[in-house]
Amino acid sequence: MTRATQDRNATVQALKLLFLLCICYGHIFAEGPGASLMHTLPMRLWWVPGDVGLFFFTATSGYFTTLRYPSPDRMEGYWTRKVSRLFGLFLFLNAVLGCVFLVTGRSGLFTPDTLFNLAGLNGFLNWFHLGNESPFGAGQWFMTLLLLFYLVYPWIGRVVTTPARGRLLLWGGVALAAVMQVAAPYGHSLWSTSVGFLAGFWLARFGGGNAGRAALFAAAACAAGAVGYSLSGHQPVVAYAIIGLAGFAATGFALTGIHPLLPPRLVAACGDLLLPLYIIHTYFRLPLADNPYLDSLLVLGLNVGIAWVLQRAYAGLVRLTALVAGQPDTARGRVA
Repeated sequence: MTRATQDRNATVQALKLLFLLCICYGHIFAEGPGASLMHTLPMRLWWVPGDVGLFFFTATSGYFTTLRYPSPDRMEGYWTRKVSRLFGLFLFLNAVLGCVFLVTGRSGLFTPDTLFNLAGLNGFLNWFHLGNESPFGAGQWFMTLLLLFYLVYPWIGRVVTTPARGRLLLWGGVALAAVMQVAAPYGHSLWSTSVGFLAGFWLARFGGGNAGRAALFAAAACAAGAVGYSLSGHQPVVAYAIIGLAGFAATGFALTGIHPLLPPRLVAACGDLLLPLYIIHTYFRLPLADNPYLDSLLVLGLNVGIAWVLQRAYAGLVRLTALVAGQPDTARGRVA
């Protein structure tokens, strides 16, 4: 791995961490004593960087998946890596949460909804308005969206093999997202976030060395769109188009960045916290301060600490399992 590639990966990981912290802070604030302030500044606009971050997550996932599995004949180990990397930690975290739910007497633990959530399918409960009687799955629609992308990626990689098809996929996805935003809007940015996967795929397969140029174009279009939005009033389709452009710009700039945004050691220490923090951040809270802004910040710090402990515990469990199974390389962390 070259130094430029290391810097790029560190920049992407740093932005993921910053975006996730932003998203988690907003969720914690909205469910805490400051909930009544969500319609005042700055919290009234807090969803904007959060939704930009969601696009960034899907775009970078699409980008790096396409780089690693660039063609149908190079898909060896795709499902094994995806499932083991994602579901091992996911199920461990939910096992810990299940113990917490049992101790605290949470209702709905033994319901069919629990099975949906443990399979990562919480999104379907949201999107089809089925409700969720289980304590599992809070805010985890993104997990379902990620699994759906992993499911369809082999087909996309096999069919979309020319720049013309790539443009058709990307712009067709944008158009469909705009239509669905009008026809079936959701309280979260489902449609703009979904486009991120297609944008990341397109950048990796057809963008070549033009990620920076595409990012500049997207940033200019985003600025122009923001001006138009401020003059025309709130239009959800326009708002999410601007968010998508901002997310695309952030992705392009991160992929061409040569200077890490955060110290590499900090990124290395915190990078593995993304999934644990995402899963647990709405479950653990204590009243830590009278000021709702400070209280939410301290609760976020508490959840970061818990996520770190859980990540270390899972890593230790993986090493122990590998030693028992006679796989010392995995135990020493040399196998992904």
